[in-house]
Amino acid sequence: MMNATLLNREQQRALNAQQAVRQDGSHAPTDYLTHAQSLPTMIRVNGLLPTLAFYQAKKWDNISDALARWLLGGRVPGLVTPANPQGTPTAALIDQLLQLSSRGNRLAELEAEAWSIWLKRFAKGMLDT
Repeated sequence: MMNATLLNREQQRALNAQQAVRQDGSHAPTDYLTHAQSLPTMIRVNGLLPTLAFYQAKKWDNISDALARWLLGGRVPGLVTPANPQGTPTAALIDQLLQLSSRGNRLAELEAEAWSIWLKRFAKGMLDT
């Protein structure tokens, strides 16, 4: 595997999304594929916060937690992995997004959409039978 620092942002997104599908997609592949395919559109149409709240309410945390870990990993200014996390990564991300500026929320939304497109691609390629 290549050193992550040598990869550009798009390659990092792709690698992270692929790892998320490999890690979580096999548990319920049909449901995972359905949710992964709808994620980019849900973010674009509804916004990041409502989408995260929806996934959290439906208890479909594996996709939203993978996205949260990506965003909290220093990809968006103002979002950081909590030192002492309480609850799920999704809950931590929601808490931070509520404190972020409009510009910060927009940057997070754009990054989330870009990552979710890779998740959709890999889920389709790896889980669609």
